[in-house]
Amino acid sequence: MLIDALIFARVSHDSSGFGRSVEEQVADGVKWAEQEGWKVARVIRETGSASRFSSRRERVEWAEALRLIGGGRIGILLTWESSRATRDLAGYAELRDACAKAGVLWGYGRKVYDLGTRDDRFRTGLDALLAEDEVARTSERIRRAVEANANAGRPHGRNLYGYLRNYDPRTRALRSVDVDPDTAPIVQEAYDLAAAGATLYAIAKRLNGRGVPPRNEKRMPHRVGEGWTPMAVKQMLSTPGYAGLRQFRGEVIGAADWPPLVSIEHWTAVQLVLRKAARPREERPELRYLLTGIARCGVCGGVMRSGRTTKRRGESEVVRYLSYNCETLHTTISMKHLDLIVEEQVVARLSQPGFLDTFPQTGGVVAEDRRRLLEEIDDLNDWLERVRVLALASKLPDMLLAQERLVQPQIEENLRHLRALTEIPVVTNLVESGDVAGAWAVMDLASKRKVIRSVMTVRVQPAPFRGARGIWQAAERTMFEWRARTS
Repeated sequence: MLIDALIFARVSHDSSGFGRSVEEQVADGVKWAEQEGWKVARVIRETGSASRFSSRRERVEWAEALRLIGGGRIGILLTWESSRATRDLAGYAELRDACAKAGVLWGYGRKVYDLGTRDDRFRTGLDALLAEDEVARTSERIRRAVEANANAGRPHGRNLYGYLRNYDPRTRALRSVDVDPDTAPIVQEAYDLAAAGATLYAIAKRLNGRGVPPRNEKRMPHRVGEGWTPMAVKQMLSTPGYAGLRQFRGEVIGAADWPPLVSIEHWTAVQLVLRKAARPREERPELRYLLTGIARCGVCGGVMRSGRTTKRRGESEVVRYLSYNCETLHTTISMKHLDLIVEEQVVARLSQPGFLDTFPQTGGVVAEDRRRLLEEIDDLNDWLERVRVLALASKLPDMLLAQERLVQPQIEENLRHLRALTEIPVVTNLVESGDVAGAWAVMDLASKRKVIRSVMTVRVQPAPFRGARGIWQAAERTMFEWRARTS
């Protein structure tokens, strides 16, 4: 009887070059099928990790393979080895049960297994256990190596703009991290401009005006021609590595083993400038988009700014659309989708009976209270920056941690009071109009922004997997925190 075969080929990132490519796996499966007289009914290719330790996206191709197995469309599944299907026991159990129920064989390593039998379940289960253990051991080795590099101040990951890495030509071991004479002056110029009060936009415009190539242009070919952006400048100015500091998991843990491009004092002064620039401000009339500076990243809590996101579909089609982006690139979301979601939520909430009874309104001179709170927040942040510089210079991290434990709650309390100063008549007028949806539709942008700031905090979580799009996934990623009376 002619058996229909499904060839499943998968390869994750392989920097060594010794792993079998997807096409090699397919060719091997086709050859095996021809030798056995099986008919190749379907070939599925997947690129990415099948491990629970590193998988960052939904395995759409693997889900399709399981669907074909469960639907009785094939008689045998062919993979190059056991780990090409899955590298964790949960995935193996799912495959085992699907094959046993549908009577589908599984072939790998030129051996065929019937998962309806005890012996073959044991043999394939053992291979799956070994594959998962291999991934776990590899993950553990990488983690230890990364931590060792961090503690020793050595670099890890991509090369930092402004530096060059010197490798041994024979062993490829890293010899040193040296200052790049071409790009290091660009970094130093940006720090000098920021310390002198130049905005991120002005710095980006200056670099673009001179035709300075942006960072990571080769790594992101779809952004070729866009030049420097304020977000890219801020990322560069916020990197502790330029002050000769080693960062690990978001925290500075000590000195790096490469030369600094700016002094710790200069770097700290620029961080203070960036912090002040990001503090809450009164509404600016030139803002053109509904949620710029209002929506917040669900990872870091930073505000999201408007921008244009570029997506490549296929070989040549490039799609650009307006979006809101986390300033540190944790997440991005379609502007059209988020605006629609937030507006629908605001109208629905404010249309509920008794909304004003729960809305936190205040009296007094609001502007004066806001000014006082902003000054106090700035003073507390200034103090923490001075302590940070002293702690780094004295190598006394406990001193900084102690002050942060004392001062940070005060900053958060002032921020809560600042957010509570939301006595804005436009909210009351909107609710009392009798037709919230109609009144909202004719309201100007500045008033809409005031209402949103007053009644909610919008947080956007990262996309669950690369390529996720559509208004439904945008709605699932959007979280709301509604203002309410506290007493």
